[in-house]
Amino acid sequence: MKKVFFVVLLIIILLILIWYWGDKTVNDNKKNLDNKIEQNSVEKIFDKKQECFDIGQKYFNKLNKNEPDNASNSFNYLNPEYSYNKELNTCLVYIKGFMDTEDGVWHEAYIVDLLTNEYLIICNQIQSNGETKIISKPLSDCLSKKIELFIN
Repeated sequence: MKKVFFVVLLIIILLILIWYWGDKTVNDNKKNLDNKIEQNSVEKIFDKKQECFDIGQKYFNKLNKNEPDNASNSFNYLNPEYSYNKELNTCLVYIKGFMDTEDGVWHEAYIVDLLTNEYLIICNQIQSNGETKIISKPLSDCLSKKIELFIN
């Protein structure tokens, strides 16, 4: 009787160990797969960000070539900012700059979807004698939109 009890107990212990190790292996495999997917996603996002940067540089270089060198009415671009937006699955560029005009200093900022060439927002204002005249939207609107779109 003791032998039967011992064998049954041993079988129960073995079944528990097999179940535990089998479940642990399944969970480990799932974690490894999740890590690979996550790493793959991070790599894909990095690749898309790099691609967006390259597309943005080409866009900005082309835009800059259209401005005449050393002209008094030349638009002065500040450093553009590029981003990949995961939700929209697109590349964006935020461009801002200024130009001296007869009416004052023209300030402009805008965000372009580089894959569709669609302007998502355009902001223009003129500053003269300490006063600001809003032409389309204030520059602060473009900055807010940039923060919203570039965080993704």
